[in-house]
Amino acid sequence: MTWGLIGASIQGYSHLRSNKKNQDSFNIFPNEPITPPPIIFALSDGHGGEKYYRSDIGSKLAVESAIEILTEFTKSPLIEEINTENIEEMNKKIKNTVCLDIVKNWRKKVASQENPEDIKGDFNSIQREKNRPSIVDKQLEPYGSTLLIAVICTNCGIFIQLGDGDILFLSGKNQVERPIPKDENLIANETYSLCLPGAEHYFKVNCILFGNKNEIDNSSDPSLIMLSTDGYSNSYTSDENFEKVLIDLSKIIFENPEGLQSGIKNIKDNLESWLQETSKLGSGDDITVGLMVNLN
Repeated sequence: MTWGLIGASIQGYSHLRSNKKNQDSFNIFPNEPITPPPIIFALSDGHGGEKYYRSDIGSKLAVESAIEILTEFTKSPLIEEINTENIEEMNKKIKNTVCLDIVKNWRKKVASQENPEDIKGDFNSIQREKNRPSIVDKQLEPYGSTLLIAVICTNCGIFIQLGDGDILFLSGKNQVERPIPKDENLIANETYSLCLPGAEHYFKVNCILFGNKNEIDNSSDPSLIMLSTDGYSNSYTSDENFEKVLIDLSKIIFENPEGLQSGIKNIKDNLESWLQETSKLGSGDDITVGLMVNLN
């Protein structure tokens, strides 16, 4: 099983006009265009408000933290043991251990950015109670960021999300699915963040087993996975219109008359310009997209 990987991140049109940095980041492991599992793709969206004035750094540290923790996790024999009977238990285990470790790792990295004399608390401690900010939590706030992760293993996909953004995959005949449903509790520009007290509580996790046949057309496994920061979906008038993007990208890849690799190259060559145009005509926000193409 091999996958093709494509990533792009662009400065939003409104940020370009106001001379604000791109506050999104992404990271891939291994950093190869075509690779077998395990594969980790992480995206992060730094918050754009005035109090989040270091969120461009926060988002970079977020994807670094995720890659480091999950690289170790993918070495665990536990992954090979995931099955239909224990998958819910595994979701909980990942949330309670892996996500907690990501938060801890991010906090350590943020602490390394601060001047020692400015630190008035223990960055390594984790506030387990929600909505009770400490002095350290206030120091974390400027780095506030979301996190989206897809992990591809030989037997399953692991999807992890904190805050807004979208993870979509295509299965069957143009069937778009969300491994993690949209959070209806998040309205307008509200989002969960790594800088929140008890941030680990807000992660959502879903493992999906590969090799399960679709009864409609006998297909199995996602053919295309897309992760994107919210600047992308916010550029469309409806979820339905946004989800059509995945179908359109799939056609460019899989229906290219010159073959699959030519389709992938077409997207790599044009994705940034497409995203810039989308931001200009849509949300005006930074947009980051990760595509994982099933080459089997």
